[in-house]
Amino acid sequence: MSNNDKILNLNIGNKIIGLECPTKEYKISMENYFNVTSCSKESDIKLKLIIDPEYKEFEIPNSLFLTKKPLKNGFSICEDLIIINFNPETKTGTLKLNFILTKGELTRVFEQILYQAFYSACKNYSSNAYLIHSSGVVLENLGFLFIGSSGKGKTTVSDLSQKYRVLNDEINIVEFDHNSDFLKLKSTPFNGTYKNKQSGQADIKAIFLLNHASKHEIIEVNKGEAVKIISKEIVPPIGLEDFINRNTFQKMFDVALKIINKTEVYQLDFLPDAGFWDLIEKKFL
Repeated sequence: MSNNDKILNLNIGNKIIGLECPTKEYKISMENYFNVTSCSKESDIKLKLIIDPEYKEFEIPNSLFLTKKPLKNGFSICEDLIIINFNPETKTGTLKLNFILTKGELTRVFEQILYQAFYSACKNYSSNAYLIHSSGVVLENLGFLFIGSSGKGKTTVSDLSQKYRVLNDEINIVEFDHNSDFLKLKSTPFNGTYKNKQSGQADIKAIFLLNHASKHEIIEVNKGEAVKIISKEIVPPIGLEDFINRNTFQKMFDVALKIINKTEVYQLDFLPDAGFWDLIEKKFL
């Protein structure tokens, strides 16, 4: 069996993360999990996966970024549940993870490493692309981004938008295009609760900050408040070789400020029914 039979090239916003899996069967299971097939393009980042079979008790941290500790040639996460050796010059490394992170929903913990791999890949091209917790929907080639913390309704919005193209209910990409007046919305393969996601991209027409309410309404929003909300939902832009610090949070704030200066941002008050789309179509189409 050739190594190519075990390599999953995962396309994340046109950045390719190559994962050399321990077996062909493991590669297939990862393709099924992400609901993708391996991309034929050359990878920007190459990581060899090593599965640790020893069972370990652990508590899932709120963020893997905050449990990241330096080692001699890499870093450890969550008390050695994940160990990575990564060379930023060659863009190659090894990723050792406990087998428990390859089971069911816990694979979403492992996904956070791929967020960092995406940011490392972006450094190759000085990309202005950022991952953001959001629901992304495309309607008539226009992108609409719905932002909110856990419980605010990202998955509900996705469920109520099935007649349109739902890109993701958990993580989407916002990219600044120097050749356009618009922000670009791009899909990711990452998994939220909504399982009928589709790949694609579109210019962002508007961003909505989600709020459960007693009626559907699109409301003007204070820009200062919008920046605070959006900055908290940006995935910290640190690569595999980086560690979170004060500058990271300043970068997240700066990106949020650039976002609201580039596109229209509103608060969307909504009920758990699809009626809010009537307001959106009337205002933007």
